[in-house]
Amino acid sequence: MRYILLLIGMLTVPFFAMCQNKQKQPGAIGVTASLPWVNNYSYYNYNLKKSSSKSGFVGLGASVFYKTGKNKFSLNFGFTGDLPVPVGAFDYGKEGTRASILTNFWEGLYHRRLFHRLNILAGLNYIKYRFNFTSYVDSLPSYSKFDKTIGLTIGSEYRFSRNSSIALFYRPAIISLDQKQYRHLISLDARFDINVWRRN
Repeated sequence: MRYILLLIGMLTVPFFAMCQNKQKQPGAIGVTASLPWVNNYSYYNYNLKKSSSKSGFVGLGASVFYKTGKNKFSLNFGFTGDLPVPVGAFDYGKEGTRASILTNFWEGLYHRRLFHRLNILAGLNYIKYRFNFTSYVDSLPSYSKFDKTIGLTIGSEYRFSRNSSIALFYRPAIISLDQKQYRHLISLDARFDINVWRRN
């Protein structure tokens, strides 16, 4: 929890600096619903005892934001998974073993509009990786392992309209708080902004 508070503290200074902007530019405060539906992971596989990578589907996120002019600041949180199919039924079966990776993330982002529809994004994140090993064999126990990291978030966002966009995020770990191993989370998100307050 203290790492999340540290992350929020480090990111509130530029947020309040933006809020104190003396120029009366158009601005808004609102919330964003996001679907990080396509995900790629670099993680530590505790079953194989080595670094691994995999891709999968499913995720859900939300954020609060403040924007003015070409600048936007957001605090985001969400989770991602590695389901084998994007939609529809799937069956892991009930024999052998399987491994899966899930994440919960919190991040603060600065968004900057480069062109009419294209934004770039950068910030800091805190990610909790959960490695699950599921066994359907009596002689092998199932277990979960957790790893926490602090890292960077960089990405780009293409806006289809004033309130909808698609964004690509790359989240490499800078500090591993548990198992010392490189990790990353890459996600492709559909994002939907809802303005709660606007200044014209």
